[in-house]
Amino acid sequence: MVQVYNDGNTLAQPNLFSFVTLIDSIVRSKTKRAAEKAESVLFEMYDEYKDGNLDVKPNAKLVSIVIECWQKSGENDAGERAEALLNWLIDVNEVEKDGEFMPNEFTFTSTISAWAKTRKFGKAAKARSILLKMTEMQETGVIWSKP
Repeated sequence: MVQVYNDGNTLAQPNLFSFVTLIDSIVRSKTKRAAEKAESVLFEMYDEYKDGNLDVKPNAKLVSIVIECWQKSGENDAGERAEALLNWLIDVNEVEKDGEFMPNEFTFTSTISAWAKTRKFGKAAKARSILLKMTEMQETGVIWSKP
């Protein structure tokens, strides 16, 4: 999509709708590596936004959908990948100072669920640390959602 536009087809300029539709299609496909593909598109989208295409600005809801895809993926590293996305969103929110990047209860609970569904040792401690992070962020006013 971006490549076609960059190759000169000005009618193919990606926008929020085209990226959301693509990510939604990937997530709904439930194919192996869907979460990885959705995450890749999300990062491509954010790069486009940072490069000046304000029409493709992602938001916390879209990141939460990709985190939920990791949670449902059954991949062995789903907990780590979901938590990495959560941490990335928190970092972006701190840099951008934009409420559209603020993680919400869905973001945190999907990440906790991703850890809960793994077979990794220490998953309960990881899930608890995410809950504690959410509590701390809410108490300090960084996020609005209560645990």
